[in-house]
Amino acid sequence: MSNEKTWSVKIREVLQWGRVPLMTAFVVTGIYLIHTQTYWLWIGMVVTLFGEFMQLWAASHLKKDKALATSGPYSHVRNPMYFGRFFVLLGFIIMIQQAWWAQTQVFNIPLLVVGYVVIFAIYVNGRVGREEARLRGIFGEDYIHYCNEVPRFFPKLRPYSRSAKQNWQWARIIANHEYLNMVAAVFVFGLIIVRIRYLGF
Repeated sequence: MSNEKTWSVKIREVLQWGRVPLMTAFVVTGIYLIHTQTYWLWIGMVVTLFGEFMQLWAASHLKKDKALATSGPYSHVRNPMYFGRFFVLLGFIIMIQQAWWAQTQVFNIPLLVVGYVVIFAIYVNGRVGREEARLRGIFGEDYIHYCNEVPRFFPKLRPYSRSAKQNWQWARIIANHEYLNMVAAVFVFGLIIVRIRYLGF
């Protein structure tokens, strides 16, 4: 049992350390592969922008470790940041798939999505479990009540019964550095469009 824990910790540490270079390599590879324009490219961009908007919305209501976030998207789902991140990456996968389809006429979006969902679920389930344990220690009974009513990953329409009344706050987006992800996404989209329209290689 101790060996299993040791290996799980090691794997987690490698993923934690390597997530930025791995993501960078993934994005650079995508930019290289995407050199044709189909409607799937635009669908992928819309999906990614939806995910980025969800992350911005969540960041605008988050005061990390100082107050329990129960307003905005947090009134409908406990982890709106991860909910948004799922769609950010899904959109990029769709964009890469459209490039592969244009070159090979092989359409593997269902297979890619299933593989992506499995990997993302394994990664997020462990990470969120640790984060929620930490939040229970910080916010105690209030957080337990919140968890009992609000779903972990799949949003519900009915808002949390103790939802805070708070509007979108740009200051919190800046404090949580979430605007950087939106800037990065728009920059990557710009590079892809320039490559398709002007470089053509």
